[in-house]
Amino acid sequence: MSFAKLSVVGLVRRLDPYGSRKSQRFIAGTVVFWTLFAIFSLAFQCGLPSPWLYVPSQCHDGAFEYIVVVLNVLSDLYLAIFFIPTVWSLQMDRSARATVTGFFGSRVLYVCYRVRFYSMQFC
Repeated sequence: MSFAKLSVVGLVRRLDPYGSRKSQRFIAGTVVFWTLFAIFSLAFQCGLPSPWLYVPSQCHDGAFEYIVVVLNVLSDLYLAIFFIPTVWSLQMDRSARATVTGFFGSRVLYVCYRVRFYSMQFC
């Protein structure tokens, strides 16, 4: 998922090379932070000296999973909105812009699904 998100940032950078570099760096940094946090929180959820052994009494109860999910949802939501100004500034037919915006904006549906899934599962 990280590489898919970073490829969207790269696509925006290629389409609008003079666009907001701060915004592109922010979302890329957020995705990299999310990736590293998810990897390390899963890798060390059971602590040292043997983090690969899952013993429920010695492992975290999944609190880090909430942070991973929230960062995933926020970065997906930002990516869905982040792409729209770039597409609408391109010189192409309005219907083509609407189609491309619809396809990349469909990430919002995934965000809604994830929020609904986790709120039903954990609440």
